[in-house]
Amino acid sequence: MSTHPERNSIGYALLPNKTQAFIQPSLILQAKEHNIELIPIDPSKPLIEQGPFDCIIHKLYCPDWESQLQHFSSQNPKVPIIDSLDSVQRLHNRVSMIQVVRFPLIAKPLMANGSDTWHKMYLVFDEEGLDKLETPIILQEFVNHGGVIFKAYVAGDYVKCVKRKSLPDLNEDNSVTLKGLLPFLQISSASVEENSDFECVEMPAVDFVEEVAKAMKEETGINLFNFDLIRDARDANRYLVIDINYFPGYEKIPNFESLFMGFLLEIVGKNKSGDDRENGKQDQHGKEG
Repeated sequence: MSTHPERNSIGYALLPNKTQAFIQPSLILQAKEHNIELIPIDPSKPLIEQGPFDCIIHKLYCPDWESQLQHFSSQNPKVPIIDSLDSVQRLHNRVSMIQVVRFPLIAKPLMANGSDTWHKMYLVFDEEGLDKLETPIILQEFVNHGGVIFKAYVAGDYVKCVKRKSLPDLNEDNSVTLKGLLPFLQISSASVEENSDFECVEMPAVDFVEEVAKAMKEETGINLFNFDLIRDARDANRYLVIDINYFPGYEKIPNFESLFMGFLLEIVGKNKSGDDRENGKQDQHGKEG
């Protein structure tokens, strides 16, 4: 008598645009191959009545959803929530990243909001530029970094680092002549052709990136995030973490499906070690009171 591998039910609660970008046919296909069923969660309906789930992944920001998730978690403490609301809120608020800074500055929204953030970022050269910004904002000191940024995508213990073109370096003449502020999009589009050596830029050591990712995961309590690294143009051995985002666009990296499936299988596998799966799933609908 043959036995079939146990199927895992993963609920996901994402905004429509995030769902369209992330829940791709290739991801669904690979999920099926690993006996994982990706189940959309309807945030307008009681979460406790949906499922049952072996795990929930989410990226929604509204009081009603947070209340539902807290209630579900209190009734089903053995179901992993990726990630916890407390950890996400700490990461979502950029106040924790404030440091003493000098001009030129990077100005970005106080609350991180995925890809939309790029459209609201500026390079600020003086106090006159600061006066033109709408608050609340976070300011970071601009560091020359060779026009290249390294984006590390993390899903649990899985880490993938890629390089992307970034803002060009500023020389002393630029710092003196440029005034006010410039939108990132304007600077980026004007510098596309400037970095002809992009393909030759060496990636950071894999062990180093994984070590940073592990430390950030332990500090934040977050499983799904990416962080941006730059290499100081003045010292090739000095790296700076300039940003961190929750549940980023994994679909932007090659073979993201394999990375994410590995993470999900690891999560549900750890959760079921020593647990009675069937009892856990049957209880999810009946704990209202």
